[in-house]
Amino acid sequence: MAGFHHLALVEQDKHKVTLSQWYGGIVYGVVESCQLEDKFDFDWQTWWQKKQSILDPVTCLRLFIEEVLLEKIQQSIVIFVDEIDVVQSV
Repeated sequence: MAGFHHLALVEQDKHKVTLSQWYGGIVYGVVESCQLEDKFDFDWQTWWQKKQSILDPVTCLRLFIEEVLLEKIQQSIVIFVDEIDVVQSV
């Protein structure tokens, strides 16, 4: 079974949040939907905080996809991004 995450950006934009919180919310949603904490004992908050101490949130998201998601999930992964026009304000 493939990993699937529906990313509704409108939900992310409802509250005034920092960029770190916004991108962290995306990572949280993917971690939850792919059950990374349960299946791989992955502490995403520690990982995120460590990366954020030296990198910007966009780079952290990219590294999460490359270093964590694509390494741990061996099946096909689909991330559906809905309401992409919301990103223009971020």
